[in-house]
Amino acid sequence: GRMSGRPLPPRRRTSHEVLTRVAQLSAAALERAGLGPGTARVDAAAVATPRLPFAAIDDGALRAAYAANPAARDALLARATAAAAHRFDLLGFHALAVPAPIDWQRDPEGGVRAPDAHWSRLPILDATVVGDHKVTWELSRQQYLVTLGQAWRLTGDPSHAAAAARLALAWLEGNPPARGMNWASSLEVAFRAIAWTWTLHLCRDAAAFAPARARLGAALVRHARHLERFLSTYFSPNTHLTGEALALLAIGTAFPALPGAARFARRGWDVLAAQLPVQVRDDGTYFEQATWYQRYTVDFYVHATLLGAVHGWAFDADGRARIRLAAAAFAELLRADGTFPLLGDDDGGTLLPLSGDVTDGRDAVALAAVVLEEPALADGLAAAPPGPLWVAGRTVAPRAAAAPRTATARPLGGWFTLRDERAAPGTALLLAAGPHGVLGGGHGHADACALDLTLAGRPLLVDPGTVRYVGPERERFRAAASHNGLWFAGAAPARTAGPFRWMSFDDAEGERWFVTADVQLVQAVRDGYRHLPAPVTHRRLVAWLVGLGWLVLDDLEGPLPSDTVRGLTVAPGLDVTLDGAQAHLTAGGAPEGAVTFDDASGLSCEPAAASTCYGTSRPAWRLLHRDAARRPRLAFAIAQDPARPLVLEAAPDGTWDVSDGVVRWRVGWSATGPAPRLEATGGRRLALGADGCRLDDGPAQPAPVPRPAPPGMPA
Repeated sequence: GRMSGRPLPPRRRTSHEVLTRVAQLSAAALERAGLGPGTARVDAAAVATPRLPFAAIDDGALRAAYAANPAARDALLARATAAAAHRFDLLGFHALAVPAPIDWQRDPEGGVRAPDAHWSRLPILDATVVGDHKVTWELSRQQYLVTLGQAWRLTGDPSHAAAAARLALAWLEGNPPARGMNWASSLEVAFRAIAWTWTLHLCRDAAAFAPARARLGAALVRHARHLERFLSTYFSPNTHLTGEALALLAIGTAFPALPGAARFARRGWDVLAAQLPVQVRDDGTYFEQATWYQRYTVDFYVHATLLGAVHGWAFDADGRARIRLAAAAFAELLRADGTFPLLGDDDGGTLLPLSGDVTDGRDAVALAAVVLEEPALADGLAAAPPGPLWVAGRTVAPRAAAAPRTATARPLGGWFTLRDERAAPGTALLLAAGPHGVLGGGHGHADACALDLTLAGRPLLVDPGTVRYVGPERERFRAAASHNGLWFAGAAPARTAGPFRWMSFDDAEGERWFVTADVQLVQAVRDGYRHLPAPVTHRRLVAWLVGLGWLVLDDLEGPLPSDTVRGLTVAPGLDVTLDGAQAHLTAGGAPEGAVTFDDASGLSCEPAAASTCYGTSRPAWRLLHRDAARRPRLAFAIAQDPARPLVLEAAPDGTWDVSDGVVRWRVGWSATGPAPRLEATGGRRLALGADGCRLDDGPAQPAPVPRPAPPGMPA
């Protein structure tokens, strides 16, 4: 295939980066020679009563809340019982059985055991040597200890605390300092330390947990010192760095009697404060173009807000505004069941499994609403989730008089959501029209101008997810040909250079955005094919004709190098039947969706897969339309009422008539260029007036995408 996409320029290293990397390499070499830091002596009293902002939460209130929510209580206790029996919920795997005694260096799902070596000598991305590192690491995050601690607090049954102590001590016995897989990522060291901190808090008065206290205290010091030496300052300056900083802040805050506690807390806070304006853009989007990591970032900074307050530290006005924007950007993504479109990499993990289901983002939004004192963040939730009770002592529910959610634009991250809960509850179309990513684009996918559609509360057209960071799925699931976009056969718009790096990018940018009661519209342009020997510019226009459906138009300017392909991944669980140019999506025979293409000859349906969480995938259907005629303008339509498929007809002037037999719209591009034209029944046209966008008899004037003012500044 041809090389496409914007090539990445070479990156020059600063003197500080060189010195930092040399220092870390030297520290690892000293460890391999047996000259690393010694083990601290810690008395159990130093970790007996954690000094945390959530330490005073009333057990009676917790028990009462869970008594009123028996389903949540039963689910939590079932997870605790399973963990005690070595059946763990890890990533996308439910009740994964791990034989006793646990082999902590073995991938419990794939069965490959990593060599016994210093962590710096392990090829962590070579699945043939170490298995899937993510699954091995997830077992050693020990977050199931938090679940066991929660079960102890809810029931007072000492068996839960005893199981937590047994599993913690087993990990310490099976993972000597600096040896093996579970020291190979500083972020994994951080997550484990945070889980231990929480477990010590939850089991603080459990006699059955006493055997583990002093050992865990010493291990926390060792973990904090490791993090200090091997912070991901330049290795992975993303959520790796902020997660590691949060662990330092948590250890230093919770246990002030530990050696170095004040230093740990200060270092963690300083890193978090410095990284906030780097990793969260002015519109609140996370800079790696990954919705899962958006959730991580919100959680990290909400917890940091609480922990910093113990010391009297607070983010400045700009920082507080950024955290609120990040939380709002994530809240906008949530579906009614708490799931969200999986743009970019799906990591499969979470900061704390307070409610069990890692694919459910409602805890993160509700906790942010409480801690940031922004109750409007929770307005999109159906009910009050229980998780925030453990952190903030209370949770939050949608306000009785909350305004229905409407369309939103996050232009710097390129998240454009067409939505009107008043007209269509539970319905939202998300268009991804932002930059490919930052740094090497490690967690970004080639999803420029791809869409994700939820109709009446049910995912209909979905991003395929990630599945794995290793193996053949890694390349396939992040490629343009797996997303709900457009590409040219044999000419990829972006190329990878390893599991977490791209050699060229496919960037997109919103150009037009307007919203009325009758229509919502976004137009975006991408540059993935502008770097061909004969450049091609691709524009995508998505118009929601409220009450009728969505029309997606693609404009291609330049000589097309090969056949044009459009693809749509249908949500798992739905069946597809083709009828000419129409695809009927059903569940159990009942209509769930209908897609109409502009041409029947190139339409096909193929078996595929989609993942809702790392490590797992489900069978799904993939609609593909191949245009061998290489037309410069293409279209397809999605019906808002699944039982009333749309009819799509090309008009002589280059526009399309779209109708359900009752309502008709004419939509297309202007004759002089790719500016949208929309005309409703009766001759009304979309116009931009002094009072905003409206349907009028005047000439159509497209509105530009609004650009956000920096946080804390007036828009």
